Amino acid sequence: SFQFSSERQENGAPAEQLRGSVTRGPDSTAVAEFARPEDLYFELPKGYVLPSFHTQELIRRAQAGARTYHSILFDGTDKEGPVEVNAVITRKLTTEEVMRRVPSEPKEGAKMDKALLSGAAWLVRMAVFPTGDAENMSPTYEMDLTLHDNGVVSHVLVDYKSFKVEQTLTALEPIEKKACP
Repeated sequence: SFQFSSERQENGAPAEQLRGSVTRGPDSTAVAEFARPEDLYFELPKGYVLPSFHTQELIRRAQAGARTYHSILFDGTDKEGPVEVNAVITRKLTTEEVMRRVPSEPKEGAKMDKALLSGAAWLVRMAVFPTGDAENMSPTYEMDLTLHDNGVVSHVLVDYKSFKVEQTLTALEPIEKKACP
């Protein structure tokens, strides 16, 4: 199962809250059901992926030297349901290129363990398309991200066509590994 929770803000005030879960039936069918807003659900198509699998698969493909990955992804971040994602692993980055985008000093009270950024990293370009609109061939948005072999994403630039959002890692520290029950 997969639980999701997302909140959008506009001018600092909550504008939309999404909550719900994905459950898979014994026949491998899956449904994403929202608790907020109520009465919203999606039957997920065969072969869909969830966010952690999507990240792991991008890393596996990058390590193997593959350049592309196409998927149908559900992450629960909007009311439109699953999306098609075309990813291109453009190139492997050098440590110097990675560190140029990481603040030299973390924010006050934050920790930045740069050793967690020392492994392999790739520049990935993704285009995100709505699944329900076969006539619209342009992506809803595109993004460039720095993906590390441990799953950390240290930099993202999201292009929504009319504006862009840049996200930069400001804190990073290891957590203790917990035993599974």
